[in-house]
Order: sequence, then C-alpha cells, then structure tokens
Amino acid sequence: MLVKSMNEIKAMRTLKTTEDAIKLKRDQQTLESLKEYEVGELIDGDVVMAWLESWGTVDEKEPPIK
Repeated sequence: MLVKSMNEIKAMRTLKTTEDAIKLKRDQQTLESLKEYEVGELIDGDVVMAWLESWGTVDEKEPPIK
C-alpha cells in the first residue's frame, strides 16, 4: 500500500533525522581523530594493549593519556 498513515510518515522522518545525526556525529569524530593524527597526538598501540592486558591483575596500569 502506497498511502501511509501520518504516524508512519512521522516515524520515518524521525528515523531519517536520527540516522543523519548519527552520521554527522561519526563524521565529526573522524575529523577530530584525523586532526589528532596529523599533529602526532597518538597513543602507541602497544601501550594500549599493555594497559588492557593489565585489567583485573594486581599490577593493573593507569590508562594511557596523550
């Protein structure tokens, strides 16, 4: 059926708006990450892995910071 109820139309618009907001937020986070990469604000992957592997041990490490 091509004719949709007003509630269905409103729900579709809300879904579209939510999807757009999620995409915008993801794009913003990506741009922020790229800027951090460009200026060298990175945490070495080995440091992160060592921190994660320490979780739940008696020698648990503090989270790495930039």
